[in-house]
Amino acid sequence: MKNKRTYIVLYTILTVLLFLPLAQYSFGVFKFRPLWGSASKASKPDFTFSNLASGKYQSGIEKYISENYGFRQPTIRLYNQYLWTFFKKTYANDVVIGKNGWLYFDKNVKTYYGTYQQTIFKNNADAVLKYDRNIRVLNKLRHVLKDFNIEFLSYISPDKCYVFPDNIPDRQHDTTTIDVTKYFTQRFDKLGFPYIEMSQMYKNIADTLFYTPFSPGGAHWNFSCVYAADTIVHFIEKAGGVNLAEIKIGEYRQYDKFEEKVKHRCDYDIESMLNLMFRRDHSKYPLYLADITIVSDSTCVKPNVLFVGNSFLWRIKDFIHFDDIFSNPRLWYYNKEAYDLATLAMKPIKKLDKTFEIMLSDYIITFCGDTQLDQISFGFAGETLIKLCLPDSIVEKKINEICHKQNISRDKAIKIINDNPEVFDELKGDAIPSMRNPQSVDAHRAVSSMKNDKNWMKVLGGHARYLNMSTKDLMELEMKNILDGNTLMRDCDTIVCRQNYQAAVDKLIKYWENDKEKMKYYEKKAKQRGKTTYEMMKLDANYTVLNDKGEYFPRIFNNKQAE
Repeated sequence: MKNKRTYIVLYTILTVLLFLPLAQYSFGVFKFRPLWGSASKASKPDFTFSNLASGKYQSGIEKYISENYGFRQPTIRLYNQYLWTFFKKTYANDVVIGKNGWLYFDKNVKTYYGTYQQTIFKNNADAVLKYDRNIRVLNKLRHVLKDFNIEFLSYISPDKCYVFPDNIPDRQHDTTTIDVTKYFTQRFDKLGFPYIEMSQMYKNIADTLFYTPFSPGGAHWNFSCVYAADTIVHFIEKAGGVNLAEIKIGEYRQYDKFEEKVKHRCDYDIESMLNLMFRRDHSKYPLYLADITIVSDSTCVKPNVLFVGNSFLWRIKDFIHFDDIFSNPRLWYYNKEAYDLATLAMKPIKKLDKTFEIMLSDYIITFCGDTQLDQISFGFAGETLIKLCLPDSIVEKKINEICHKQNISRDKAIKIINDNPEVFDELKGDAIPSMRNPQSVDAHRAVSSMKNDKNWMKVLGGHARYLNMSTKDLMELEMKNILDGNTLMRDCDTIVCRQNYQAAVDKLIKYWENDKEKMKYYEKKAKQRGKTTYEMMKLDANYTVLNDKGEYFPRIFNNKQAE
């Protein structure tokens, strides 16, 4: 009888263990830390006869289940922990284990040893061809931007391998390839192109700081990035002959447990990719931070700055409020996503009026690492050079020509010309292009008129506060008013503007209230957002009036219609 009870208990436990993963998959009973890293998720395949007969369903469902079974996260972490603890081994993609437990990305290690070039170019001649073209395009764009009173600078972020070479794994140097960083900096020096190369500076910092400027388990700079921010400020001051606010560092203190584990976990971003069950011991390399104070006086200016580049800038954002030093600080992240560094609002680059964004800027700074110099501005320099120099008619003709000759889509043709603007005869060679796009010239004139007129900016600021918009957004709309010959917001009476704006919003809400389908839509949307139906309609009406391709907006700021 006793044995029977034992068998029942054991059988019950076994049954629970067998069905627990299914229960976890179906109901998500337990919450686990998500796995770190990026990967394309497998979608669940459709169960159809054709998929079943061809074998697509079987292979698809196998892949889907392997990525979504219950307890996947702790199972993978436990296995990774076993590999790491007993064999100091990892299957994490692109992660290299260095000496003394230091972690690096394989791409950076290959760049240090001169072997990365072989993975992206056939030979040195191909590499030089691409490097030289990148440098020519950057230099030409710099001189073109000067015609629009915009300074163009380049910033090469530090590479952990060069800062701490003693801890990278031993490999054979390839002395036949090109030292890309040295190649770029020598050419920049010869051209007088303004740049900062940070690896050597951080190597010097590492010898003097009481903490490591890069964490052993991280790819990016830690709190030491504030020194880079200070360098950027002085870089801009020197380039523009202006005085900016000063960055002051307070008294240092060590990270507390919460800051290390949660708030500043990106200091261990490579380690996170190991997806271990337990965190590694960091006591040998403690991290420090301090309070930052931005000091300014009446002589300080706040220039408009646009950064185009990589993730190293995000680390600076963790410690310094960019809007305390710059006006309209923005990051075009890899030239794909546009972030307002003051509010962290994001828009896809394709949805921006790029001409306005460029003309708004006093300084544009490309931001990349040593491994990214083959694509130093991520397409920005070529695209902008074309935009500022060539009329749309010439560009359209070339796009159609490439599409026809190569039998490719329009998007692919646009990528080709942005990657290599020298396909245009007007942009070939070392000479600075003399042609300017009339639309860009007109946009520059419009934006400059606003920026240099304090009363104009004051009026736009007043409208912005009332409409709960940014002054930058209103400047963009005002630029369009100037270019299209519409009545300017500068010349509008504020009270009239408010009355017309509110009338347009109220009219749109009443129109929606008489539409049964629209009301069902807003009732559902309001429930999802935790708002009343009217609140949801009002938010959407405000957005529509201000952004719907000018259909409503001219009514707001048009004195003649108001009368």
